[in-house]
Amino acid sequence: MREEVLERDGDLKELMATRAYRERETLALTALYHLSWARYQMSQLVPANAPTREQLLRSAVDGFTEFVYVNEIPEIYGDCLYGRALAFHALGETRKATEDLQEVLDLGPSNRAYSRARSTLEALRRGKPTEPPRPWTERRRSSIV
Repeated sequence: MREEVLERDGDLKELMATRAYRERETLALTALYHLSWARYQMSQLVPANAPTREQLLRSAVDGFTEFVYVNEIPEIYGDCLYGRALAFHALGETRKATEDLQEVLDLGPSNRAYSRARSTLEALRRGKPTEPPRPWTERRRSSIV
């Protein structure tokens, strides 16, 4: 599809404005969102000094960052900032974590990550360690029981 448009008129913007292109991008971003959370959650199961833990956290940060830069799905933008903040915090990059948490708060209380970001930011500012969120499977199980 891309090649056809480029051959016809060389207009990449036209390609990016098509519905088919936007649907594929949205699907890819949604997959990246879930993959980033999975990497973060997996990092919490690995010993703190294991090299794979840092690799998982860096991969989670990269995935969340890509999503944040594109900002195509506003409903989960705050969740991506929150996830990136948790990964930064786990990597010991507290300043970056604090900036992301503050940005979630700046989105306002209607954002679904707002209350989690507020409590995490308050804990960071008090110097208390924050407990990572429970894996989604555990949250889902507890809501069923």
